Amino acid sequence: MAKTNNDSFYTSPDEHLEQGDIFKVEIVAPAADEVQRIFRTKDGRHGSVVFEENCDAIVFSRTELDSLLDSISQTPLHTKPFGRSPDGQEEMVVVFSRLFRFFIIATQTCDICGIDKTPSEWATILPVITLADLCKTEPVPFGRTNQVLTIQGFVNKYCEGIEGLEDLSDMEYVPELKKIVNQCSKSHSSRDVQQDIRHIRNYLSDYHKPLFIFSLPPDSGFGLPESYVDFTSAFTVPTSKLLALRDCRFAKITDPYRIDFAQKFGSFFSRVALPKQMKP
Repeated sequence: MAKTNNDSFYTSPDEHLEQGDIFKVEIVAPAADEVQRIFRTKDGRHGSVVFEENCDAIVFSRTELDSLLDSISQTPLHTKPFGRSPDGQEEMVVVFSRLFRFFIIATQTCDICGIDKTPSEWATILPVITLADLCKTEPVPFGRTNQVLTIQGFVNKYCEGIEGLEDLSDMEYVPELKKIVNQCSKSHSSRDVQQDIRHIRNYLSDYHKPLFIFSLPPDSGFGLPESYVDFTSAFTVPTSKLLALRDCRFAKITDPYRIDFAQKFGSFFSRVALPKQMKP
């Protein structure tokens, strides 16, 4: 029988892949970029050779690589830009990216489980961002004090009692941070700082409200800290990759919360959007 916590928001994953499965594994999620930064050996061979043969490497612009390939005698490894290597590996490029420690499957169970039909070749996943990571890494504009800091940076600058805060586990960090912020609001005399502290509270609570955010409550039994899923950060991965990472699943959203997750994800992408700028 699957393990279920007291409020039944999570349960243990089944043998097959399902929508709502949560993985604990570090993934690098890149952002699309119009700049072509192509990673190759210095003599222009495919980037996979760099690691296989421990070669010196360089990042070429598209123009630089085209010029080099036109000027040398080419081997099969001197593939055209964005061509596959002879053993089928795709072009390696440098893009901006972010490291996530958790992610969740958004694709419908029937398309990936493989029980009654061959699973789809591709699946959609959504990064899970912990509230602790948000506070430590996400720059926030503070209008009253005219600064751009992380919430952790703001607390370090203006609040007391922060010793050891950054060393706490994610599960311990957020409750302790909230205590510090509440105490700071009571003891700080600056009106501008007071207003920025209220901004911190509003900023954090806003992540529980927008249409594109789905909140995940903390659960110490499953080892998941307070987190959220951002529907605007969907990524496509091969289903075979999820199968290979199957043992990295540690929980799944249980019904009816999984149904709520699926409906909100679908509603976000199928809605008739109004011309109002969304919060990034």
